[in-house]
Amino acid sequence: MVSRVVRRAALLAAGLSIIVTACGGPGGSGQPGATTPGGSGGTGAPTSSAQAQSTAREQGSQPLPVPSDIEQAVYFLAEDSSGTKVASDARIALMFEPNGRAALYLASSTEELAYHGTWNYEEGHLSLKFTAEDFRPDATFELNLADNTVAMPFLVFGTGTGTSTWKRGSLSVVPKTMAVFAADAADPDAGATPDQALDEAVGVAQAMIDSGDPNVDVVPVASSGAIRLTSAGRTAADAGLAVGSPSPRIDSVTKLQDGLHIEYEDGPAIDVALTGWTAEPSDATALTVGPIASDPRVRLDPARPGQGTDDPANKRAVFIVPFASRKYVGRNWTMLLPNKTLAWFGVETGLIKPPGGFNWNTEAANLRGVGYDVATAFDANASLSKIIELLGGKSSSAPGLVIFNTHGASNGDLSTGVDLGPTDDVAGAEGKLAAALAEVSGTYPDLATFEGGTAEKPKTLSLFAVERSDDPTMGEIFLAITPAFWRWLGSHGASFGRSLVYISACSTDASPDLREAIHARAYFGWATDINSTLAGAVGNYLIESMVRPTHTSEEAYYNIFRIVSTRQRIYDEDQDFEDSIASGLAGSTGFLDLLHGYGWDGSALVPYATSGWLDREMNPGNVWWLVFAARWDQHATDGADALVKCEMTYWQTGEQAGLRDAFCNAAAPGGVPSSDEVGYATFVLTGKQLVPYSGTAVPRLTLADGGA
Repeated sequence: MVSRVVRRAALLAAGLSIIVTACGGPGGSGQPGATTPGGSGGTGAPTSSAQAQSTAREQGSQPLPVPSDIEQAVYFLAEDSSGTKVASDARIALMFEPNGRAALYLASSTEELAYHGTWNYEEGHLSLKFTAEDFRPDATFELNLADNTVAMPFLVFGTGTGTSTWKRGSLSVVPKTMAVFAADAADPDAGATPDQALDEAVGVAQAMIDSGDPNVDVVPVASSGAIRLTSAGRTAADAGLAVGSPSPRIDSVTKLQDGLHIEYEDGPAIDVALTGWTAEPSDATALTVGPIASDPRVRLDPARPGQGTDDPANKRAVFIVPFASRKYVGRNWTMLLPNKTLAWFGVETGLIKPPGGFNWNTEAANLRGVGYDVATAFDANASLSKIIELLGGKSSSAPGLVIFNTHGASNGDLSTGVDLGPTDDVAGAEGKLAAALAEVSGTYPDLATFEGGTAEKPKTLSLFAVERSDDPTMGEIFLAITPAFWRWLGSHGASFGRSLVYISACSTDASPDLREAIHARAYFGWATDINSTLAGAVGNYLIESMVRPTHTSEEAYYNIFRIVSTRQRIYDEDQDFEDSIASGLAGSTGFLDLLHGYGWDGSALVPYATSGWLDREMNPGNVWWLVFAARWDQHATDGADALVKCEMTYWQTGEQAGLRDAFCNAAAPGGVPSSDEVGYATFVLTGKQLVPYSGTAVPRLTLADGGA
């Protein structure tokens, strides 16, 4: 176990670099108010947001508006009286949450740490109490809310006597929820679940809105580019500050599975990603060699049927990767991976460059080898106009394969590569989104107005706030596309009814919104947070499996499930999952609740996890063996016919072929297969149920069955 004192020491440096919302200007007369929440309050909360988010920008000599309530203030540590100062890449923030819960959050580009205690502010005096073994101030002292620099009667970097000097600053609603969330994640004593952390963050945001907190929104100052805080809906001039853009007016805040969603009255909504990509697995399970991995028949492919009925109509593949080389923050949570060996405080944090598991060049070559054109949009090139073009909005022809690897939200919103600025400037982000929309409005005039949207508040686009590791005090806002965007594409003729779409983004399939908007013939998405290595392994596997003749999307899904459940490799492509499956990742059928697969049959989405191969009525291993056996012949149709012969001659009466028929004896999967198992195996191979199957078949999709 690593001592918190040691981790705290990592946040020290000889130089001081504190960036706060107001660090200059004289103190003024206080507005003590009488805020007496009493009690410790709060349920603790864990989840994501690495490093403190001080919306903080230098304010020169102009003072920050005096808060009417201490909850509106955040204090940033400058130094202890011992002379110890904060490292240049670190931020140490003291925050006051509703219901008397105080948080001390320490964060740098590589470390994060937090403590929680209680506060009470009454008649100009602040009472603070923390009870951690190595941080336990218990003091009541005078605190003037108008003072920009204050002294508090305790040390941060030590437990002896002394004082600490703090600068008053502010956090607007987006970075404050990120910081509150991150503090709960980094506190070993918080003990909260990710869901409790979300509740805490949403509660803080709602309290800010309800109280009229002037820090809810911010506007840029035209003259200097600095950031000024205003009350919701007011301009900087209204607040007596320099004139800037109007501040957006918040209408509501709601909880998502992975963050929160803020609706503005006169502007686009914003998703705040609090959970998200988890840290890469440090204890990934090594795959063992399956009992038939050495059998040369696992590498035997039948000839291409030359029948492309179930292939995509458009032999074009698209990779959209807005964060190909941009760092992000990932966390592994105790609740998500209960068997992991975790860091001392119950959560392992990583600053990561996604997507760690994808082999884009290799997979592009594999697809080109079977006749596909491949187009990509990485990082900033994943612009709004480029994404529309790649997804078929201009040509009215959707690509046959789409992998969209990005940050996502449980409402189906997906971040693009368009950076709209820091999280403390929602107004500025709105302006940049409007500019991005204006660039395409000439070609796509209905993009903003689709389904009743407007240029100011489109239904097809939104904002997306994510945590970044480039600056430990600042997140970034990106332009995002919503499920309505995909419906808009469909209204322009871009149908994904014969396409494979893999949305490699956290939690986007926690609700049906996105898959129902896309209606892909084969659709894959995650219902929870996931690490990029495993997400990449899935993408690689889908392609490497499906470029083999007669291998379907459903078969690839089953084999992914097989590998995760058994931790064994049989096919060569199974090796894609080496070092990508964390030891605590759910095996058996639990994995089917994480990675979802659906097939669009023209009128409804059919779930892979409970239909066809995995309908729970058949033995899926029997189906696997029958398909495997049928491919021993050069032609899949001949192999399927051979299975039918075995069924009609022996299996339907419960007989084994034995020595009477060598193929039927070898093709029997350790016993007599059911008629459904035989019928479904023939469907997987050929698209025809040569023996009736009584369940619901998954819509069949292949990538390369057409041609010679």
